[in-house]
Amino acid sequence: KAEMIGQLRDDTGGMRGLGKVEKVYLNNTNIQYALVGEKAEIGNVRETFFYNQLHVTQDVISSRVSDFSVGEYTFEVGGKKKGKKQISEVPNGYVVRDEIEYAANQIIPLWAFGLMRDFFFHYRAIELPAHGCPLFGASSPNSLSSLSPA
Repeated sequence: KAEMIGQLRDDTGGMRGLGKVEKVYLNNTNIQYALVGEKAEIGNVRETFFYNQLHVTQDVISSRVSDFSVGEYTFEVGGKKKGKKQISEVPNGYVVRDEIEYAANQIIPLWAFGLMRDFFFHYRAIELPAHGCPLFGASSPNSLSSLSPA
């Protein structure tokens, strides 16, 4: 598999879901920059990075109210000024911001998802924690303390 593209689908299952592709992402942001240089649209670069980091270990689908859904979590990806308006009524909704350093109150830095991918590869986890922040939460069978290295 070359995996040059990633297809973001909605939650439609079965045969009907095969033809429903919401968005197509290049598999890697480096491919975007190789093709269009600095003209790469930064919003698409952010979403490509987020999708690329999570789709390997998680079932990432399009969200009806935001950018992505991963299990019971909803993520809206944006720049450092991205607000919480889109996810304000969504339980387990998070804003993923680029150009920030720290997580706080339903806001997670985009860079942290790069670490998360490596973490899940190393520990062979297949689910996000059931409670708390998807990255730093801990009270579930897949909590950070219950995982052992590969």
